[in-house]
Amino acid sequence: MAYIGNSPANTGNYQLVDDIASGFNGSLVSFALASGGTAITPAKSGQILANINGVMQEPDDGGTNGFKVVSSNIVFSSAPASGDTFWAVYQGQNVDIGTPSDDVVDTAHIKDDAVTAAKLANSINTDIATGVTGNTTANAALPKAGGAMTGTITNLRSTGIDDNANALAVTIDASENVLVGKTSQDSSSSGCELLNNGTAQFTRDGNSALRINRLSSDGELLRLSKAGTTVGSIGVVNTNNPFISNDADNSGLQFGTNQILPHYDDLQRDNAVDLGSSSVRFKDLYLSGGLKVGGTGAANTLDDYEEGVHTVTATDSGGGATYGLNSSYDTFAYTKIGRLVTITGTLVCSAVSGTPSGTITLTLPYSCVNTTDQGGRSGGAGIAFYQVQKYTSGEYAQHNISEGANIVSLKYGSVGGNAYSTKFNTSSQLYCNFSYFTA
Repeated sequence: MAYIGNSPANTGNYQLVDDIASGFNGSLVSFALASGGTAITPAKSGQILANINGVMQEPDDGGTNGFKVVSSNIVFSSAPASGDTFWAVYQGQNVDIGTPSDDVVDTAHIKDDAVTAAKLANSINTDIATGVTGNTTANAALPKAGGAMTGTITNLRSTGIDDNANALAVTIDASENVLVGKTSQDSSSSGCELLNNGTAQFTRDGNSALRINRLSSDGELLRLSKAGTTVGSIGVVNTNNPFISNDADNSGLQFGTNQILPHYDDLQRDNAVDLGSSSVRFKDLYLSGGLKVGGTGAANTLDDYEEGVHTVTATDSGGGATYGLNSSYDTFAYTKIGRLVTITGTLVCSAVSGTPSGTITLTLPYSCVNTTDQGGRSGGAGIAFYQVQKYTSGEYAQHNISEGANIVSLKYGSVGGNAYSTKFNTSSQLYCNFSYFTA
């Protein structure tokens, strides 16, 4: 029927209010209310549940705080800014129905024991009507409310328990397996299985099949036992760090922020737990950082290991000659452990052009460490010469690596401590085995 004025809201009717956020501009405070394009007129501000930017707004018919409703408009106490989000729900009013009319009261409102047999449908088993309070005879009528049946009902068969929606919710099969959400035992369909052998199986598609929730405090989430004795547990410590713990004689793990820690008897354990053993070893260890050995400081950190081959360039330091190395004998093999670089290799000169004017230098895979006190300088007799010529004198083959440089210089030393430059010919050979420190 038609109304003069605004249409009333349906009792208990909840409606989603149309979004008004597009009108927010930081200055307007009043906006029209509608649901599905139809104007709505709440009787009071409290009938609107309003939310701006995820924050519920206070209804205030006085308009001082939050918002108030004026006819079909919502009026905010302060203007929403452009870009603010909005949603709201319109709640219908409760209605006092007074004294109910005949034949309108449902079961929940009927007083216990107030309905007589005369009010029951004829289709109800008459045994219920003729039962007696306290009846314990299995073959007699069912007891009335307040009575008890302690006998055995024979020949009762059930294929399951329905969920009041015309479908089975729980099935107990012929093997006494309890099935929830399924009617047969298998692992290909979702549901829960409590089997008669003590096994529980949970199957779910696309999500976790088992969730364990401890409401308060740190501690065990799952306890593992054998023959009634606890052998381990899974739990949480430090609010959100999971742990796997064994009994007091074995080790476990705790998972912290970017850490996996040794765990023992529900506690962290320092400097006591081994990773693997002499006969049961892990295979490969992949690290992007350092390995702390014998301590936790920078001096105890092994942060690099590398094996490789370096192609050597031989040079006349004076620039007068150009040397060429035999392509079959022109590389150093190196091993770098932390800062220590060890070099091995054989070099053979195959070409000399120009006139040598300086000493022979050879390139290295890494530069020598550079310190203020020449502590990184390296040298010695780790390179043996064959057919390496000298300009003037010198008796002993030696090499020198200057700090900060990635070259090794070849010299002839003398008893007097002097060092003399060297030069290649096409028969020169070098046999190398030396080490130095890099940065």
